[in-house]
Amino acid sequence: MKKIGNIKLNFLVLLILSANIIHGNKIDLSISLAKEDRFGRISKIQTKPDNTFLIGELLIIEYVFTYQEDANSFQTPVLDNDFDIIYDSGLQRSGRFQDKMIINGKIIKDESGFKTTRQIVVKPKKSGNIWIEPASMNINGKDIKSSRIKTKVIDCDKKSKYNEEAFISTEVPKNFYVGQTAALISKVNIPFNKQNSYRFSQINTNDINNFSSKLVESDNLWKRRISNQCVITSSKIIDHRLIRPYTVGKSTINQGISSVRINNIRNRKNYNLESKKIDVNVKQIPRPFPENFHSKIVSKRLNADSRVSRSQIPTGEALKYTIVFKGNNVHLIDTFPINFPNEFEIINTEIEDNYQEFNNSVSGEKKINYILLPTKEGVYHIPSVSFNYFHPTKDEFLEIQTQNHELKITKGKNIINDTNQISNSFIIFQKTSLEKIKDRYRLFLIYKFIFWIVTIISLIYILYRYLVKKKIINTNIDQKKRADKIANARLKEAKSHLENKNYDQFFEEIEKSLWGYFSDKFNVKTSELSKEKIQNLFIKYNINRNLMNDFILIMNSCESARYSKSKDMKNAIKQTLEKTKSVIINLESIMK
Repeated sequence: MKKIGNIKLNFLVLLILSANIIHGNKIDLSISLAKEDRFGRISKIQTKPDNTFLIGELLIIEYVFTYQEDANSFQTPVLDNDFDIIYDSGLQRSGRFQDKMIINGKIIKDESGFKTTRQIVVKPKKSGNIWIEPASMNINGKDIKSSRIKTKVIDCDKKSKYNEEAFISTEVPKNFYVGQTAALISKVNIPFNKQNSYRFSQINTNDINNFSSKLVESDNLWKRRISNQCVITSSKIIDHRLIRPYTVGKSTINQGISSVRINNIRNRKNYNLESKKIDVNVKQIPRPFPENFHSKIVSKRLNADSRVSRSQIPTGEALKYTIVFKGNNVHLIDTFPINFPNEFEIINTEIEDNYQEFNNSVSGEKKINYILLPTKEGVYHIPSVSFNYFHPTKDEFLEIQTQNHELKITKGKNIINDTNQISNSFIIFQKTSLEKIKDRYRLFLIYKFIFWIVTIISLIYILYRYLVKKKIINTNIDQKKRADKIANARLKEAKSHLENKNYDQFFEEIEKSLWGYFSDKFNVKTSELSKEKIQNLFIKYNINRNLMNDFILIMNSCESARYSKSKDMKNAIKQTLEKTKSVIINLESIMK
């Protein structure tokens, strides 16, 4: 990329929006941060953005597509209302692509060509929420569009990087309605761009009283976060839940995260971060309820549609009437009564769910299928169905409706007179084939034979697993006894000094025991051993890094105890002895 004008910034945050149009079928967007050095070279940085930026920062909007024939139809959205346009590369061929698919050894697709890119460098010129509208392209008469990107721009005269200790922040609405779904997001915040210096050792979670709770998968990435006070941190989601209150009144949310233990690797400090309790107000849905307030749904977006499988059908054959709900909290909708014509029998009711958890809601689609059987010829109407739900932002009930359906029922070959005929018709509709089985007894014998074969094989497998597991357990017990014996032998002299309260000799003997043990275990002369040598041996034999850290910790503890008098000497001695024994036993278990 060319250097842009005479812009002199020590740190420029760049937003790269990559749009890949794969053969004109779809557009994928990805966002990453980058920095520009003093020579004008741009490179990505590890921290991801949370789509929040500052006025004065550069954004690079980059489009990449592989469809060549209609490249000139590519259109970018209007950007100069919200951004100052600094540089536009125009359409440029950037490199080759190859798309090859092989299934069962056969080449199904083998395509290649050149990628075309367009880069637009802009600067936000106002604060607030700014949408980057979709780019579009016409492929064989069909318009292909990218998705929209929402960014938040903050006007900060002075921005500061956070350099204090890590802390937990929580995002949750302060006001709820009963039945409303919202996100509870807990994040760990650390000094900006220092994520390589921290690691989690323990995360404790809590149940949330008076709320239903469902965990949501998060990207588990460190992201740059800019607060409204213009403080820049690196943050990471450690707990993301969708919660829904079921009791009215003021309530305290004891967060899903109760405490986090985090280690600063560079200064070897451990932090116990405690989460704060949050007070929220849960409100009752206003009374009186409307007539069609089925399932008491609270939603910010909901619509309904209906359809029939056939509009003309003879008596004796079944049809399917379906109501389709789309939007938030559709998973909570249950079946409800519908005024079907009296001449229609309801044979069965089926529910199809297709929803998933998003950042702030449960959204998707729910289908309620009614299997109907008309019993009399004529023209009938299935009336429009009304459904009310409560909108928590608008504080009002909203009504949605389905269509009115006209059905023409003709005379069938057989008129339905009794329940047996209705059941038979339902079986025909479901396309079952049990009536076509002529020799059921022979089928029964086949299934019986298969059943016994599978049962015998399963019993043999279970017996085999039991014997193997028993052998492994016995072997592990023997190994543990042997390792414990070796550890006690190595530490016998150290325990003797401990009993005589010769603490200096105790720590000296611990060091000698470890050096002697490692010398024998790795077949290395004691004179050649050092901390660095032991670390290299641990890495060479692919031994657990935690074991290596424990060894280094013991050595440092022995040195500090010998050359400085600690107030808590007894506790240090006990921990050192137990840790040394644990290292020897664990190493014996690994290196048999």
